[in-house]
Amino acid sequence: FYGYRRDVIFREWYNEVPYPYEPSSLLRDDGYFFTYFYKILCFKHIKHIKWRRYIMKLTGAEIIAECLLEQGVDTVFGYPGGAVLNIYDALYKYSDKIKHILTAHEQGASHAADGYARTTGKPGVVIATSGPGATNLVTGLATAYMDSIPMVAITGNVSTDLLSRDSFQEVDITGITLPITKHNFIVKDIADLANIIRKAFRIATSGRKGPVLVDIPKDITAISYEYE
Repeated sequence: FYGYRRDVIFREWYNEVPYPYEPSSLLRDDGYFFTYFYKILCFKHIKHIKWRRYIMKLTGAEIIAECLLEQGVDTVFGYPGGAVLNIYDALYKYSDKIKHILTAHEQGASHAADGYARTTGKPGVVIATSGPGATNLVTGLATAYMDSIPMVAITGNVSTDLLSRDSFQEVDITGITLPITKHNFIVKDIADLANIIRKAFRIATSGRKGPVLVDIPKDITAISYEYE
């Protein structure tokens, strides 16, 4: 009887799982053992449960904000500029969840993110625009790299069709920061955006910690794509 009651409870907990085995044949005087064995047999069928997938269509800038929330980020530092205006529009929409601290200069933002990471143990996040905005992060990134501080720098850049054409305020920030970052990325396809942000945080916080830079062209932040 005790074994039967345990089996009924198990059925109630996993009422979506198909049961190919008849429990009545397993419930004898030593029903406790057979009920436990029955649970093991049925447990492999949990894979048949259909889990819901939530897919949203968001702009690249909103995907960045969602990924920041996904990584537990509640504070970012930065200074706005033309190439990151879409990102700042998204941050305004998420201002109740992500606090943005405006500094007087991008270099100050990078040092603030570095200090935030040192004091909280969480990765610091800094945002800067293309060209001079991105190059102003160099000293802060070098400091974080030398001291193994987890940091993620998000920089804007010109549109993908203008890359490598000496466009206004275009600079090869991934090439410049290669020696002073643990890793860096340039996003050329919005389909890769979310995974690259996740990889950046994983690399920054695993093993020997350090800064990671993600360079995102302006058109990538404006395109809409599915996020899940």
